[in-house]
Amino acid sequence: MTSSAWVLQTAIRGALEANADLIALMGNPPPVYDRVPPGEPLPYIAFGDWKVDENDTDDARIDSHVVMIDVWSSYAGLKQAKAIAIVIEAALHGAALALDGCALIDLSYIASVFSQDQKEQISRATLRFRALTQAN
Repeated sequence: MTSSAWVLQTAIRGALEANADLIALMGNPPPVYDRVPPGEPLPYIAFGDWKVDENDTDDARIDSHVVMIDVWSSYAGLKQAKAIAIVIEAALHGAALALDGCALIDLSYIASVFSQDQKEQISRATLRFRALTQAN
């Protein structure tokens, strides 16, 4: 993970933890994890796969990020996972996050996938975002 990825992840986490709608749905602060602690109760948000490609120009370093954010829920069905996903999408799509050491050019929502595991009685929403950062 490049340094721009960590800075971006930190800013995303801060934005989600400060979001009033997520606080109303999940508590204060909403549980947002890079690594989920063992035995953590559901629901929670966790960073999933993250891909970074460098798209440097002669004048600047530009990183293109594909960010996966997972919502895990034990609510029967997908209602809770979808409600949390809607709030995450609204909070991050087009957000103007301040980054340390680089600038966020764009943060855009791309898609969501929802799934259920009937045996484990959990549901999951995976949101995919695309971000562009530029080194200062």
